[in-house]
Amino acid sequence: MNTQEATLTETLANTFAKHKGDPAAEALMEDLRKVLATPGAKRTDLAVVANNRSLTQRLGDSAKYVISSIVPTTWFGPNQPIQPQADKPDQGTRGRRFDFPVGSNIQYQPKSEQGAGVPFYVLRGLAESFDLLRLVIETRKDQMVAQKWEIVPTGDDKGKAASMKTDIEEVRAFFEQPSPDLTWDEWLRAVVDDDLVCGSVALYPRMNRGGALHSLIPMDVAMIKRLIDETGMTPDAPNPAYQQILKGVPAVDYTREELVYWMRNPRTWRMYGYSPVEQIITTVNIALRRQNSQLEYYTEGNIPDMILGVPESWTPEQLKDTQDWWDSVLSGNTATRRKARFVPEIKGVVLPKDAAVMLKDEADEWFSRIICFAFSIPPSALMKQVNRASGEQMAETAKEEGLLPMLSWYERKLTAVIRDVLKKPGLKFTFNTTVEVDPKVKADTNVLYVKSGIMTPDEAREDMGKEPMGSNELLVYLPTGVVPLKESADKAKQDILHPPAPPAPGPLVLNPGQTAHDQTTGKPLAFGAKQEEKKPAPVAKSDAPTPMPTIIMGDTFVRVAPGVAPEVTVGDTHVVVDQREGVPDKRTVTKHVVAKRDPVSGDLVGEITETSVDSAIDRKPNDPLVKTIKVTR
Repeated sequence: MNTQEATLTETLANTFAKHKGDPAAEALMEDLRKVLATPGAKRTDLAVVANNRSLTQRLGDSAKYVISSIVPTTWFGPNQPIQPQADKPDQGTRGRRFDFPVGSNIQYQPKSEQGAGVPFYVLRGLAESFDLLRLVIETRKDQMVAQKWEIVPTGDDKGKAASMKTDIEEVRAFFEQPSPDLTWDEWLRAVVDDDLVCGSVALYPRMNRGGALHSLIPMDVAMIKRLIDETGMTPDAPNPAYQQILKGVPAVDYTREELVYWMRNPRTWRMYGYSPVEQIITTVNIALRRQNSQLEYYTEGNIPDMILGVPESWTPEQLKDTQDWWDSVLSGNTATRRKARFVPEIKGVVLPKDAAVMLKDEADEWFSRIICFAFSIPPSALMKQVNRASGEQMAETAKEEGLLPMLSWYERKLTAVIRDVLKKPGLKFTFNTTVEVDPKVKADTNVLYVKSGIMTPDEAREDMGKEPMGSNELLVYLPTGVVPLKESADKAKQDILHPPAPPAPGPLVLNPGQTAHDQTTGKPLAFGAKQEEKKPAPVAKSDAPTPMPTIIMGDTFVRVAPGVAPEVTVGDTHVVVDQREGVPDKRTVTKHVVAKRDPVSGDLVGEITETSVDSAIDRKPNDPLVKTIKVTR
């Protein structure tokens, strides 16, 4: 065996070992065995088999769909996947968006394909038949038309507006009258109606002889059939992308450049958009039947408002004669019906129904809530009782969840028309969604911002539409006066880094309502009394413990220790252990006094923590009682 034959044999052997267990590889191996088993076959016949295009293609295909880590010896393994049946490049399956019905392009009625959803004519019938649904749609159309809009340059460069003034005026003039017979408000109402009911919008850009856009005509989207390519996507020009169905047959083909087609709520598995009306079709069906029942109460009902019982012995002729007499007296005679009448004894008066319950119940409000929620319209006008705060919150929520996203979508779509159809890529369409604020609330807010150093006086004036006065420095309004924000911040920083020294303590002066005890004698000081500061006398050293002064809860002044200067500084600690009177050896009270500085007022305070231990209960400490007293010098 020469080198070439050995290399080929080794390669085939390794390939077979790698794909052992695969049916395609096993079939190729069997073909090789047959070649080698043929009388007179030589080793060089391996090269003939390897060069056989059909065999090598089978081997390559089998290797492509085999997971190499899965081998026949894998214990309870997942096995090799089934080989794909349509994975060739010319089969058009790779990247297909969804599993559309076979021959969907030849089903030329719009939205008639299998699984395409509710037909357009059904959606429009529901929107026209149920008055509550139509009122909600018209309300959203009114909200859209009421929005102010403008044409502005793209980006944040405000200086571009002056240089593009001519283009801005041209585009604005076009949208003021986008169609020969429709103004902006009328045009937008027609477009929004198709969007809310059908879930799609079709616009035909009509060009003038020079090739420029003359008008943008809304077309009935229910007669536009979408076409798709092999991947389920809309075909690119010059291929047809849409068909207009007239009189039940395909009449006109349009490319993507010849027809503007929008879907605000597309889905990956459907060819058409999903409108709010289609989302609540079951609720609308139930509500329609409820409405028909209410109508039949007045048109087809046969249950009277009252049933009067008569004696069982009456014959049908007597019943008829009495009924005819009763009707002749009261029917159409409102004055007679208001008068009292004398009749024989009547037994069994029956009131068969309550009209108020039959004509309106909780279901009607529930239908209103569902429909309003689908369109993000506040249902407050259709509910029994809603207070002002709840109504305002509902309106704000509906605006954030429904109106603003819809405005944003229309901004992007109309900007695309300006860019691609009007050929003005430097401009964009935008709605002015700024909320109108009460002038007093706005003024109070600006005053607060200026006094807090958030806004300069000139910025506040510009916000009010007034000329600046040259005051561009941030200010802080303090009780002591107006201070520049930078100066105030620097001073605060210095106070933190270098706090001022506390003032020297003076003599103790009691105010009304305050009590204190002399640190030497322990006697209460009278109101208005002063305790002169005296330098402490030298104290002889002694091993005996220094007696502690008495501390009473509620004291406003605490001497930290006897015999020392009357200063109280942060961190000074005083501990007193005593027993309650009348309960000897039963309860021990420990009082801790720690001098601290209040972080807000800066006053020096003493925090007393009182802990009692009951010897009768295994001397376990009870919950500490913490009180804060103010240290007065």
